[in-house]
Amino acid sequence: SDEKLDEKSLKIPKETLKLEEDNYNKFRGLILQEKVQSLEVYCSSHRSSIYYPAALFALAEIQYKNQNTTFAKANYAKLVESFPDSIYGLYAGHRLNQINEYDNYNRYSLKDIGEQYSLTEMYDYREIEPYIKK
Repeated sequence: SDEKLDEKSLKIPKETLKLEEDNYNKFRGLILQEKVQSLEVYCSSHRSSIYYPAALFALAEIQYKNQNTTFAKANYAKLVESFPDSIYGLYAGHRLNQINEYDNYNRYSLKDIGEQYSLTEMYDYREIEPYIKK
């Protein structure tokens, strides 16, 4: 559906996307390699990036997958607090609830969560999308 794509991109200017290309590539590389410490450092030094919410969500997912729930919870909470209306803030809120309910790692399909809570689809946390606060 083309409407969802327009909504997702939030009309981010092409110049902005071009300027952020290096950040996108760096975030994406660190996420795919699951380099947690490097990703933490890059996230904290690039908070104004349009890819920061996506990268922070990916970092939290990797931390959670590695059963480092203390750090994962902190990063999910940051997303909920700082980007509550973004897809990342919404999914982070549900992930926090899941952690609090089950405590240990409980893998779930992002597609299932999206359908259960009528959220915009997100299939893979490694596919990062730009986000600009309204």
